[in-house]
Amino acid sequence: MKHALNQLISVLISILLFLGCIVTAVLFQTNASLKSNYIQRSIQRMTITTTGENGTVSSPIFSDTIDEIYLAAEENNIPKEFVDSSLNSTEVKNFFGTIIGETIDQVVNGKAYDPITKQELDQLIEENVDRFAQNSGQSLTEDQKKKFVSLAKSYSQKIIDSIPTSEQIINHLDAKLIENVQTISSDHLRNVCLLFTIAFAIVLVPLKWKHQKWLLFQAIPVLCASIVIIAIGCLLPGMSDIFLSAEYSLMIQFSNIIFSSISLSMLIIAGVMIGIGIMEIIVYYIFKNMRLKKQQKNGAQS
Repeated sequence: MKHALNQLISVLISILLFLGCIVTAVLFQTNASLKSNYIQRSIQRMTITTTGENGTVSSPIFSDTIDEIYLAAEENNIPKEFVDSSLNSTEVKNFFGTIIGETIDQVVNGKAYDPITKQELDQLIEENVDRFAQNSGQSLTEDQKKKFVSLAKSYSQKIIDSIPTSEQIINHLDAKLIENVQTISSDHLRNVCLLFTIAFAIVLVPLKWKHQKWLLFQAIPVLCASIVIIAIGCLLPGMSDIFLSAEYSLMIQFSNIIFSSISLSMLIIAGVMIGIGIMEIIVYYIFKNMRLKKQQKNGAQS
């Protein structure tokens, strides 16, 4: 009876450990992904424009205006390479990263920020036009630079308008969904889940100390949890299409990059967990073989 009760409790705690590993991994990554610095790093990996083999330019963000921008640049004798370098520059990506980071912070944490204006984007282009030229490897005349700045200013408001505000996102998304995101992104919930998960793993040690079976009771839920985490990580890319309207193409692209970054981190976490689980199983069987050899030796002596 005592053994059966011990076994039942151990199985229940193993199930809780399995759930705890999944929830803790998801909470840690969700919490990290909503930090502005994480968002900016994710956006730095984004490619705003891509030039195909036939010379055509495409953009998942400015799909409605990209042809206009490059056509206007060509009419003003501005090299395509220079436009590519400008749109994909660190400065421009940081600018959009700041906007997206602040927007998400407003939605999730209710923080107030002054809205980014057309004038700020215009100033960024004007102040960095020489850097864009240097990074592109193109030699532009002062007249070409002035024409580019003027061209950029004529499209800056359209680019700003393509980014949804926090109010637009809140109105578009279900209030319950936003509330759930706010809950799961809290530091308190994350830390509580981590402590409970560690506690479940520790409690298994005295319960299954005999024959070091606690190693198996820890390893199996950890390995099973890693499989679920891998599945979650594989499903994340593209999830923003479900929550955002197609009209928010810029936010969708940024969100997809963030989800892809979270996906990679989830796969790394799952890999670490698989390594831990396998190590525990190996250690368990090492102890088991040592125990069997000892029993055989004692049996031979008797």
